Amino acid sequence: MKFKIFLFVIITLATSASKGSDDHVSVYLELQNLKETVLKEPLKAIQILDKYDSQLFIQEPSIYFLWHLRKIQALNYSYRFTAFEQQLNSVLGQMNDKTPPEVKAYLLMYQGIQLQRNGNYSGSIEALRESISISESNEFNAVRTKALVELTYSLSLAEQYELAMIELQQAYQLANKLQDSFLSGLVEESNAALLGYREEYENSLERYLIAERHYRTLNYPYYLGESAYGLASTYRYSQEYDLAIEWYNKYYDAVKHFNTEYTEFFYYYGLGMTYSSMNDCTNALAAINRVLTITQFKDYKAELLKRMAVCLAKIEDFVAAETALHEAELIYDSIPELAGTSWQLETIKVSAKIADLQGDKSKAYQLISDYYEKLIEVEKNNASQRLDKLRLAVIDERRKHELTVLENTSKLQASQLQIQTRKNEIQKLWLLGLVALSLIVLGILIWQISINRKIRDLAIIDDLTGLYNRRYIFSAIDSVLRKQTSGDIFNTVMLIDIDNLKPINDRFGHQVGDRVIQTVAQVGQNVIRDGDIMARIGGDEFMLFLSRTEEERNEVTIANRLRETILAAPIEWEGSDKIDVSISIGVTSIKQRNDSLKQIYSRVDKALYEAKRSESSKIVNG
Repeated sequence: MKFKIFLFVIITLATSASKGSDDHVSVYLELQNLKETVLKEPLKAIQILDKYDSQLFIQEPSIYFLWHLRKIQALNYSYRFTAFEQQLNSVLGQMNDKTPPEVKAYLLMYQGIQLQRNGNYSGSIEALRESISISESNEFNAVRTKALVELTYSLSLAEQYELAMIELQQAYQLANKLQDSFLSGLVEESNAALLGYREEYENSLERYLIAERHYRTLNYPYYLGESAYGLASTYRYSQEYDLAIEWYNKYYDAVKHFNTEYTEFFYYYGLGMTYSSMNDCTNALAAINRVLTITQFKDYKAELLKRMAVCLAKIEDFVAAETALHEAELIYDSIPELAGTSWQLETIKVSAKIADLQGDKSKAYQLISDYYEKLIEVEKNNASQRLDKLRLAVIDERRKHELTVLENTSKLQASQLQIQTRKNEIQKLWLLGLVALSLIVLGILIWQISINRKIRDLAIIDDLTGLYNRRYIFSAIDSVLRKQTSGDIFNTVMLIDIDNLKPINDRFGHQVGDRVIQTVAQVGQNVIRDGDIMARIGGDEFMLFLSRTEEERNEVTIANRLRETILAAPIEWEGSDKIDVSISIGVTSIKQRNDSLKQIYSRVDKALYEAKRSESSKIVNG
């Protein structure tokens, strides 16, 4: 098909008798041969293209639109996305029935990429599907493969992962058929991104490295940069932060000579997100502040602003923290596609973190409860929508197959036996299709159940210590109170506070402080019985719930054993002496059936307060 179009253009141009006609043929051939230069040296390609005035070829659509396509590609691969968008929008408005079909398919693909970058995922998906349709009708398999890769990415960003997998499979088949190293790299990179979104980081890294090898062989700087960035981000998600920073620097080395706002923004975006994940707020804030003045990439700026809000809260600049969080909320409100997504809901989680750092535990508890309730609801809705879309996609593929079979059947001049055989084959295909659909739906349901379990665990487990959180232990105590019918069995509640944690943080850093908290949690777990519950209910506060305590058992003895065990387990840290850790403990017993959770907590909190004030005894029974 490509050869026929090329031959038609050459014949058309050659029939003109003027010297200008020969020039047009020469220009057309140069534009065709510029394809590799666009990928390897896009800035050089721009200089070559700017030698020509495209308006001189307006009467020659094959040259005119090809010149615009090459200019759009060169601007894209040199990260000049503002100029790319202007050039693209200009030529999209000029497309007509004389626009070569292959060029039209490419232009629609780049429109999908532009809408994708602007956060308009539904518009991107629509444009890319139109590009794929034109490519499929005309057998432009290279364009079709590229558009399928971009469609996979847009569907992933819209959290339609199952549909993305279906489209990616088509891209794999086409790339294998064409035996094209560049297309194979694109497909591997898209697969790596999809695996990363599904948190399959090991497989994602493997695919990114394969894509990076393809691009390195071809020496395409744009794609070398993109694959390096994908590797860096995946290492960040898998918490291998040193490798993440290493690959962000490799990304910058590959693309810094383009000297654009895009490359600058995403380099510091990656560093800012990585340093904030490492709790290195000094470097995180420095990186984030480097790019917040850039007006583009609103959705990514919202992510940076959330991280910035947490860091500012940690250094107790709560006014600035609230301002940063409010700016993030405004960005999400301005992007309809992100409304109700996990990214927007995370602003509630950040708000809870700020409240916790301010010491407002009640507000933090309410906010984090609200966050997880909404997140579970979103996951349920997304699962339902994804299942509906998957069913429609499978039905559409089945419909296409049925139409093809019917068309072929109408052309056959076969006997009744052949017709019956074909009907049997169709029935088998339908049955296999139904079985496949059932397996897909079952797989999605199993995956969704796993997701819901993870979310449920996150709602009751403290991520630093692995203990239960405040929500869970208070619920457990309340449940015991409601079930208790006899005064012969009573329970004990202990409230534990780490002494002088803030000076430890100030002197040795928060990593050491976290180690202290984790040590107290581990010692507590070793001391308590099976069936007892230990939870972290605040920054340095823990609660122990000892169920069915016997009357002769001395709670203060248990508390002493816990305190002595912790005193005997000092923290060792590089470059410092051993750090002795001590705790204060408030103790109260639950003997009355009419005891309320509020009364119990008030007693034990008052006991802890007295224990912390005491110079001699650090354990008080209230």
